[in-house]
Amino acid sequence: MKNIKASNIAEHSKRLCAALGLVGALICASVLNHAYAAVIIGEDFENDGLNTAYFAVNAGSFDGPRTARDWHWQRHSTNITNNTNFYRGFQGQDFWTGINLDENGSSAASPSTLSFNSVDISNHQNVRLSMSVASSGGLESTDYLAIYAQDLSSSNASALPSNNQQRILIDSFFGGIGLNNPIELNADFQTVSYDLSSLNFDVFSLHFDAFTNASKESIAFDDIVISGDLIANSKDSEVITANSPRAFSAMSLMALAFIFAKRRIKLG
Repeated sequence: MKNIKASNIAEHSKRLCAALGLVGALICASVLNHAYAAVIIGEDFENDGLNTAYFAVNAGSFDGPRTARDWHWQRHSTNITNNTNFYRGFQGQDFWTGINLDENGSSAASPSTLSFNSVDISNHQNVRLSMSVASSGGLESTDYLAIYAQDLSSSNASALPSNNQQRILIDSFFGGIGLNNPIELNADFQTVSYDLSSLNFDVFSLHFDAFTNASKESIAFDDIVISGDLIANSKDSEVITANSPRAFSAMSLMALAFIFAKRRIKLG
């Protein structure tokens, strides 16, 4: 399948638009200034990205292989345990989970963490985060999962939370109850989503903090997607497929431009 760069389509379309009259210019403005939905990053944990795509603190080790709850703060794979009868409704065979995290040296004030590589959203608007979350029953008010966006716009910013860069709380689940997405976690993975358009920085890292203090208290998450509307004239070099809606819109524009140009030549 042929790949097409959005910036190349936009540039060729602009050249065609320059040759058109008022009607053609209105068509160009409508299409070229349109923002297209795009996935910026996604993580489903189907492949091991530890220390490359994401970094864990207080990871612990695997106690199993009884159930998914035998993992501490690690990627869970059915290839190893061959048993996921605790969690239900997850996609694929892998997700991130943690149990009894105080055994890993974690505490409520110094939790287990998972930190992702930086994300540049400067060429996107209406940025959103979606993911699926689950937990065991019996979580106490001191057991929690917290999700943060950490400002990495500074040139000397680190991807790790210890540098005290600005961190914005996206949501927290103390005792399994969501703060900004008011759901109660259970063994069934549930999809949650958040509007990140109010973030006041262009580059950030996604962080997860978690703590549980009992042998059967578990938290899990999966299918993390950060998406946004890519601004077509933002000089972004994103690659798109020839049959995608974005390519279709641009190609349709070129076809209309060609028709208008032929008509102008005949009338002239």
